[in-house]
Amino acid sequence: MAIDARPAPLPAVPPDMTAGPADAVDAFLRLSAALTGFDRMELLGTGMVPRYYHELTRIIGAREVGTLLAAAGRVEPGRRRPAGCRPPGPR
Repeated sequence: MAIDARPAPLPAVPPDMTAGPADAVDAFLRLSAALTGFDRMELLGTGMVPRYYHELTRIIGAREVGTLLAAAGRVEPGRRRPAGCRPPGPR
């Protein structure tokens, strides 16, 4: 791929597609919050949760997503994002 060439955009997730079982999505949100420092509502506010959950499942498979989320559920929560670090978007 040329340096200035851009990869093709990801296909849109159909609006009627559910992200997965509610408990799996909740676990995915908890893991995402722990990894990014954003809270659940900030992550939900992006509107990207179903797409990211679907993409993760597509890449590594449902069984591996289940294993990842189960393992993440056994990890104690860590620090929150540092003061002054804000989510992207309008200010």
